[in-house]
Amino acid sequence: MAEVIFESIAAYLGTCTSNQAKITAINSIIDSMLTAAATAAESGHLDEYWYDDGHVKIRTKFRSVNQITNAIQEYEKLKQLYLNRITGRMVRLMDDKNFM
Repeated sequence: MAEVIFESIAAYLGTCTSNQAKITAINSIIDSMLTAAATAAESGHLDEYWYDDGHVKIRTKFRSVNQITNAIQEYEKLKQLYLNRITGRMVRLMDDKNFM
């Protein structure tokens, strides 16, 4: 099977068929982005970010270390949304008279 090259992470996530697959993909992308951010912090610049897991390659441009750390935070939020779809959220409302 030939490698597939994506020009954006969003295009790659669009190919994932389930929420669990998207969460797994986001986790591996975040791990790779953290490594790229550490490398960029040492060198002072980051021209292009590559993610390569052997089957898929993603090529994205970031202008600065701040931009990649902001992207990591946004992907963490996106991952939480997918987790909420799987596990759901529950809220229990209680009257304030129940608290002393």
